[in-house]
Order: sequence, then C-alpha cells, then structure tokens
Amino acid sequence: MTDDLVRRILNEVERRELPLLTWGVTDGTLTEAELEAIISTTAPNEDPDEILDEMLQRRLIASQGLSDKRYRSRMAETVRLATTLRQWFHGRPWITAPELVSDSRFLSRPRVVPRRDRSTKDLSAALRETLGVAWTDKHQGPLDAILGDRKVSDFQARATIRLLKPMAGPQATMIAAGTGAGKTLSFYLPVLTHLLATDKPSGTPRVLAIYPRTELLRDQLRALLSTIDDLSRGGHRAPTVGVLYGAVPISRADAEAGKRGWTRRTAGLVCPILDCLMPNCTGSLIWSTEAGDSEVLDCDKCGYRITGDRLHFTRRGLQANPPEVLFTTTEMLNRQLGSTSMRRLLVGTSKAAPEYILLDEVHTYSGTHGAQVANLLRRWRSELSAPPHIVGLSATLSDPVGFFADLVGLPTSGVGLIAPASYEMQEIGREYFLALRGDPASQASLLSTTIQTAMLLRRMLDPAPREPSQGTFGSRVFVFTDDLDVTNRLHSQLEDAEGWQPGGTNRKPGGSLATLRASSTSGDTRARESAGQLWRLSEELGTLLRPMRVTRTTS
Repeated sequence: MTDDLVRRILNEVERRELPLLTWGVTDGTLTEAELEAIISTTAPNEDPDEILDEMLQRRLIASQGLSDKRYRSRMAETVRLATTLRQWFHGRPWITAPELVSDSRFLSRPRVVPRRDRSTKDLSAALRETLGVAWTDKHQGPLDAILGDRKVSDFQARATIRLLKPMAGPQATMIAAGTGAGKTLSFYLPVLTHLLATDKPSGTPRVLAIYPRTELLRDQLRALLSTIDDLSRGGHRAPTVGVLYGAVPISRADAEAGKRGWTRRTAGLVCPILDCLMPNCTGSLIWSTEAGDSEVLDCDKCGYRITGDRLHFTRRGLQANPPEVLFTTTEMLNRQLGSTSMRRLLVGTSKAAPEYILLDEVHTYSGTHGAQVANLLRRWRSELSAPPHIVGLSATLSDPVGFFADLVGLPTSGVGLIAPASYEMQEIGREYFLALRGDPASQASLLSTTIQTAMLLRRMLDPAPREPSQGTFGSRVFVFTDDLDVTNRLHSQLEDAEGWQPGGTNRKPGGSLATLRASSTSGDTRARESAGQLWRLSEELGTLLRPMRVTRTTS
C-alpha cells in the first residue's frame, strides 16, 4: 500500500467533510460504512478494512466519542477543537472557563506545486544547448551528485540555466514561486555546480546568502550542509561554509562567556547554531573541551562530526580562512560593513568579490525596513570591485521585477523573472485556512485565543517528523506576528501556558494547560468530549502530555 494511495483516500474523506465545516458545523462524523464506500470508490482493488486500519494507525482519521464506529479526519477534529477553545486554568472547573471563539471560517483546497518531471539528463542537454562552451564536463559531475535521482521542475531548469550563464554587466534574478515549490534548490543547484566546476582566488566568499531571520538562516544552513555531506560521500570536493550572526562567537573564550547562547555541559559547549544533521537524530552538537580552539562539533548521541574545513562557526575562523559560502543576516551585514576586521568577508578585495548574492524572503523587505535595506544594499554594492549576480527568492509579490529592481538598485531591464507557469503546476496534498474570531463576551484577550490555538495545533501534529503520519503532517508550529511587543508577550505567556518557568528551563508543578484536556482529568468525560475539552486524538498521538518547547526569533 503506497503513501500516495492513502493520501488520495484521505483527500476524499476530507472533501466529504468539507461542506459542513465551511458552514461552521464541526460535529459531523462518518460511519464505518461511509468510509469503506469512499475507500472502495477511490481504490476499488484494495481491501477497505486494511486501508482503514492503516489510516487509523497513522492517525489520519480517528474514532469519535465512546463509539468505535464513527470517525472524523484529523483535519476535521482539529477544526472542531479549535472552535470550542476555552480559557481553562489549573484548579478551576472547565464548565466555568470562558469560551474564546465566537465564530470561525474554514477553507480547504488542493495544494498546487510545480510538476517535477525533468531528469538530470534532460537538464544537462538543455544546459549544453543553451550555454555552449560555458557548460563543461566539470559541471556535469557536481550537477549529477547534487540531484542524484531527483527530478527538477521547468522553472528550476530555467533558473539553473540563467544563473550559470556568463553575466554581461550588473544583473539580478527574481525567483518567485509558492512555499514548497523548490525555490531554494533553484538557487543552490546552479551555484554549487558553478563553485565546484570553477576555480577562483581564495580569501573572499564567492557566495553571500543573506536572510531576514536567523531561524530561516539556520534551517537553510542545515539543508546546505546536508547536501554537502552527500557531495563528500560521492567523492566530490565539499565547498567550505561559514555562518555569521549574533550567536557566532569571536572565539572559544567568547562562547564560554555565555553571551551568545552557548551553554555549558560536562563535555563542552552546546552549539546554538545547529543540531545534529543525521536523519532521525535529536542530539545536540557539542564543542568539546578536548577540541580546544579547533572548530569541531560532535553530536552527543550519534557521534556525527562537523569539522572546521566544512563549517566555520567563529569569527576568527571566518577571518583566517574565509569560506566559499557565507550565511549572514541583513542586520549583521549592516553592522559589519563598518568593521575593519570583518569587512573583507563582505566586500572582498580589489581582485575578488562575491559572485552571487542571495536575498531570501524578499517580500519581507517592505515599508521603512525595506527602504533601510535598499539603502544598505546600494551602499554595499558601491564598494564591490565587481558586480555580483543578485538573486532574490519570494513567494508573495504582485510586481516581483519592479519590487526587486527598487530594492537592489538596478533598472528593471537588468532583472530577470523566473516563475512557474500555470500549465506546469500539479495538485499535491491539501492546504487549510482556518480563521477564528475571539469572543468579546468572554472578556478574555485575543492573545489568549492565540495561545490556546497554538497549543492545540502543535498537539494535533505528529510528535516527531514523519511519525506516525509518515510525512502527511508536520511536527512544528510557527506563529507570526507583525509587532515586536506582541511577539515578546506571546512568547512569555505561551511559555507560561506550556508549563515552563521564566526562561524556559524548569517546569512548573502543574505542567502545561493542555494536560487539562486529558481523559484522566476529573470531570464528566462525555460532557467534556462533546464540549471539545477532551483532546483524545492528541492523547493517541502522544503529544498531549509532552512538554513543548517555545522559542522566539524576530526580524
């Protein structure tokens, strides 16, 4: 039984539930006979009982109430529980807890992403035809190693061709596609191929990747290092990588001072920049005492190691041996342009300058902040000895070419747009939109509704990546606000609601407020079930009683 088949059946189950949910009727269920009919229609050659058992095991659907013969999808159960949220505290009866939601709107639709159907062979042929002598055998090996068995979409192929084409004067490329479409690969595939196929004078980063948020930087750094691991295992040279933002210490002494998020353990210092890169390992990377000043990180669980010839994570290491790829933030770029010690990393020398500049999440550079970043980029570009190819990635822009041209200070004629066409798209999975309106009669703040919603949504996801849904659902919740004060208040209050003492290190005796929704909590189980105050599915997932970490990042 394939994952694709199970997900197609889940799509049909959710479509059956959707009409009632969009009208605000959240207590509907499906009988076993109705589920089996859906399965038989979608997969006539499969055993309905076997598929039903598989979906129950993955917690894609769940039995409801005290009966095992009525069912609801995880999606529908999440919507039901979200619309019945209450501000319930320890030591108080649930029946008197204020209701937090007065109204809701729900929409579910197929998720549309670019079709990935171009093989490495097809892409190589297009590159050879378009680039001519600029495409060599030195490029082919890295390209094959990076892609492996993966295929690319048409817009990724167009981006690869454009970024590998020799530049004629200042040039920029805007890559605009939806979340999960593969924008990151459309940049790093051609850039890594170029780095490994060509030689340039050392002493200056060849690629500068700039991110608006440190959390995004860390995520993309992790992805790139995993790709480099694959290159090394395939016998290819691994480009050196460096990272420069607030958590990067000057030296070991600076990290030991505890000013940059490095915490002490018996074995050494816990790295706040990365966790272990090995799949399914939850270990921390330790800068061991025995390593001294050498830049070496070891996983405390599986022994995975990152050495300084792959990643520079101190500022002295960056200065002594500038990496080929440098990850940084707009804030750090602004600070270090005036630093005599770090300046060479960002502007290069009279003989060498960065060849590619990546600006991720370009749509965040709007308003006053966007104007400040635009001024920063102009100031920085004026000091480079050679024009770099500036590449922007964004998912939501109405005029991507005009916006990017204004941001980087180039005419629109110098900006190329790479975006998937409508005929290149295909439907994969679904996306959900749930709007909740706070209840003014409850006299509770809207922040309380946000806190309870965040607690619920995390507990309706998988407890760990791919388990038990095998990738259908994720295991993290991101909450976005547009105000720094709200961000800070939400962080501290959500941390408190999740049962953490201030600082997020020690647990409060009562634990998370979510534990009140356990079936073992005193009270009428049937009444709580009906009122949405019994989170039975999250109990089955194993997330209800699990301590949830709350972290914060700001842009």
